[in-house]
Amino acid sequence: MQIQSLLAKIRKYDPTADTAVVKRAFEYASAKHAGTKRLSGEEYITHPYEVAMILADQDLDTDTLAAALLHDVVEDTDTTKEDIEHEFGSKIAELVDGVTNLGSIDFSKLPSDDIQEAKFKSMIEDLRKFFLAMARDIRVVIIKLADRLHNMRTLDALKVADQKRISRETLEIFAPLADRLGMGSMKAELEDLAFKYASPVEYRKMQELIESGSKERKHYLGKIKKFIQNELTTEGIKAQIDGRVKHLYSIYKKLQKVNGNISEIYDIMAVRIVVDSVEDCYKVLGIIHKHFKPLIYRIKDYIAVPKPNGYQSLHTTVFGMDGNITEIQIRTQEMHEEAEFGVAAHWHYAATKEKAAYEGKASFASGEKLSWVNQIMDWQKNIATEELAESLNIDFFAGRIFVSSPKGEIFDLPDGATPVDFAYELHTEVGHRCRGAKVNGSIVNLDQRLANRDVVEIILAPKNDKSGPPRGWLDFVITAKAKQNIRSWYKHLNRDVNIEAGHKLLADELAIFNLTEEEISLDSIKDIVGVAGWKTWEDVLAAIGDGTVTSRQIVKKLVGQKLYLALDEKRQSERKPANTEPNSVSNNLNGILIRYAECCKPKKGDVVKGFITQGMGITIHRADCRNLLTSPQEKVIDINFDATAEIELSLTVTGRDRVGFIRDITAKISGQRINIVKIDNVHDKEGSSIVSLIIRTDNPSRITDLLPELRKIEGVTGVIQK
Repeated sequence: MQIQSLLAKIRKYDPTADTAVVKRAFEYASAKHAGTKRLSGEEYITHPYEVAMILADQDLDTDTLAAALLHDVVEDTDTTKEDIEHEFGSKIAELVDGVTNLGSIDFSKLPSDDIQEAKFKSMIEDLRKFFLAMARDIRVVIIKLADRLHNMRTLDALKVADQKRISRETLEIFAPLADRLGMGSMKAELEDLAFKYASPVEYRKMQELIESGSKERKHYLGKIKKFIQNELTTEGIKAQIDGRVKHLYSIYKKLQKVNGNISEIYDIMAVRIVVDSVEDCYKVLGIIHKHFKPLIYRIKDYIAVPKPNGYQSLHTTVFGMDGNITEIQIRTQEMHEEAEFGVAAHWHYAATKEKAAYEGKASFASGEKLSWVNQIMDWQKNIATEELAESLNIDFFAGRIFVSSPKGEIFDLPDGATPVDFAYELHTEVGHRCRGAKVNGSIVNLDQRLANRDVVEIILAPKNDKSGPPRGWLDFVITAKAKQNIRSWYKHLNRDVNIEAGHKLLADELAIFNLTEEEISLDSIKDIVGVAGWKTWEDVLAAIGDGTVTSRQIVKKLVGQKLYLALDEKRQSERKPANTEPNSVSNNLNGILIRYAECCKPKKGDVVKGFITQGMGITIHRADCRNLLTSPQEKVIDINFDATAEIELSLTVTGRDRVGFIRDITAKISGQRINIVKIDNVHDKEGSSIVSLIIRTDNPSRITDLLPELRKIEGVTGVIQK
């Protein structure tokens, strides 16, 4: 193996680079790994060498490349961190040590739905190592990503079971991580390689599907590139134009949203135009629209409003030549490097710009762009152990959406976030005072799931309103930040109030399994008390009441997780209506959690469909509702219920206790000609009141009309429909 190829590559992008340290690192690693082979039969040194080559393709600095060459010597040989420091200095030693620490993390546990309790402590420490490495020096994680990429390129040497496990980790952890760091090219390659092994049947089908029209697409892309190039040359604009078919996994994910109908995917083909300036970007957009009619709703300006990971570009989707729908991306060279290499692109400035410019870019990479790393570091220090994997999955590895405030500020939220999650993202006080929300100008439920590009406005309670967030919000918020702040509020409330609320929440959960609090054995109580520093059973109830733990977590411990899951599965199956038709619900909706969408207000006689939200039942929309049409279609079901059938559901109304509070609530309900089946009220010395009701009606539009009326009642702070 010749080190000269790597050194030549470095000198090409940085003629002044200290390549001597890279050469010494290669020789040192070669000696340490001598005689060791990979499963493929290659000399082991080929792996760190190829990792360094991947990083050199992204113009990384020589310290990073030296660390890449050395990244396995501490883990796999008798070399110590001190040895590396003595030979190569403290900076390279710290990078190698960081990668070594990440190498000890068992990523197969992160995240997991079925992890044993004994592993939680080690998992927390693993997570802290991971995020601490990112916060200290992002280059550690960049090396780890390059390490994973080369391992994926050589995955053939492993057993099938290992191929699937590593590919799943890659899709769930490493590809999303590359995406969060803005490293688009690495994310795409990681996804396609992992897709090949994780879902080989689907992968082959996608290959066949794309290859079936590859000649026509190649011909078309050549034709439209030539046309655009001629038009831009005529206008005096210099441009590099590239045409491509998007990567397989990306198309596969899009196909899942349109029931496999490839004709409904508008951006399989993309043309990328790279120009010299931002001004030229907008000129090119005008020229494109002059010749090709755009799909108005698919014009996106990520230059004026960049994505949170730093991505900038103009996107437009047009009816191209011969009617072919084509996505066109327009950006500058600097934006292109940012899109391809993300935070890694900032080290490019060390080689191509003055040092002062590089320092500014590097600080931006480790500062503003990675602020979310510090946020995760903050919440994961205190988050409840049993929610750690779930919260990490939602806040970090899940899909992302971008929503904005009415002032145009962009916020990056996990897919499935609600207006309350958005409110807490703005500020803790905004979250606490949130009493309503408008999405795209229309008032919506606070538990409505936000969609990409929504404009969200939070309606606030007066500053003197100290009622705080309803406990019921914990049932639907998904971000750790929102959950943590809601729980923090309740921790400061009167202990007696929390104990009372804990009693009620626990009783509701136990009732699912025909149990009562009195039937809990002393042994079971002793097993739980002391787990998180609790001393008495009342401490446990107070913790449930203030949101530190959920009643579900406690009941799982009381009855045993396996039994809980079995009983819960049985309960869910019993609640499902008998129906042999897939993707539909029969006439009997009683026993199913339902709500009626406020966005379209379905009324008696409307053609309706249902949208399934995990843990929150079915939301019924008019079939032509815009929000429904833009939602994931795999969650949309047919609703064929009898218009005369009675629907029974639960409501919880929270607010300040006063004379006539319950009277006003019941009057509003009766005024809508809705029957009250049951009513309970919990109030306390501090003046809070929680009214729980079961109501019944044969007309869903009455429910839709009732909820805003209840929110208008004096002192009401929250209305939760279950």
